[in-house]
Amino acid sequence: MQYDDLSSEILESAFFVAGVPSFFRSDEDVLARRAAETAIAFLSLIDDASGRPVVFSGTLARPEAIISLVWTGSEGMEDQTVIDFLYDGTWMAHWQLAGTRASCAGRDLETLKVLGLPLVFRNHAPPSAFGPSGP
Repeated sequence: MQYDDLSSEILESAFFVAGVPSFFRSDEDVLARRAAETAIAFLSLIDDASGRPVVFSGTLARPEAIISLVWTGSEGMEDQTVIDFLYDGTWMAHWQLAGTRASCAGRDLETLKVLGLPLVFRNHAPPSAFGPSGP
């Protein structure tokens, strides 16, 4: 996974909604930037073996989702792993678990490592200039 390219794509996408520059988010939007940086910090926990996720920005139906990272498994849409990084500083994850869709929400990135997501995590995260800050 090309971490730098993906980081740039996430930071750029954070200020778009439905594929166009958002009229209600500006470059000074601290919460949108923090959600993007949290997504980047999460990527620093993922091993290259998990593959490169597709990056989506918010939609008009769900503008609170700043960034969505999507990994598609071998069965396509049915076994996608989706992690949404939201405007309020939380995340929401959806994945396939024992034949059913599982979901969970939280704030702490460490929780994502123990949920049973079908992703491969690094033993130790590489140093990152990004990460959640503040409450």
